[in-house]
Amino acid sequence: MVAVLAVLAVVAVSPAVVAVPSGASYVSATPSQGSCVLSNGMVVWSLGTMTNGAWATARLTFRANASG
Repeated sequence: MVAVLAVLAVVAVSPAVVAVPSGASYVSATPSQGSCVLSNGMVVWSLGTMTNGAWATARLTFRANASG
């Protein structure tokens, strides 16, 4: 089973950090701007420069470690 978590950032602060959910493994991240890396169980999204009122999205994909 693969669960997809879509994250919407409405911030001009970088980086944004999302913890890998308990019981899941990181699969991938696809940001609309900047880059995402996995570091110590956290997905770190470096947005780069954003103007006032700008927004960006990242699609984060995790896989459940066990069925049930």
